[in-house]
Amino acid sequence: MNLGVAAYAQIAVGAFLAILGVIYLVSTRRIVRRGLDENATQRCSYPTKYLTSAWLLVLGYHLVVWALPITVTPLQMPRQWWWLPPVLAVSSIAVSAWMDRREPPSTE
Repeated sequence: MNLGVAAYAQIAVGAFLAILGVIYLVSTRRIVRRGLDENATQRCSYPTKYLTSAWLLVLGYHLVVWALPITVTPLQMPRQWWWLPPVLAVSSIAVSAWMDRREPPSTE
């Protein structure tokens, strides 16, 4: 398997995103375990943080897999649909963050 410089760069970026997703997931879990107040200095809810870390893991995985030849892993999205995971990631995180800031309906 002879990979070019671009493939190695893609693998490095994908690995960085996946590691960032793991770090974000672990740090969020530690905050939840400590029982810190969610309203204190929180810009987004814990579900939004978990969603962000999951998308970082998914995007990192796909970047690494798309840099390798097709025969290496059977589990990958078709390469012509490369734009779909980032669009889904950005839109789902944006909707989740919007729902965090949305005012709850009144119960009156």
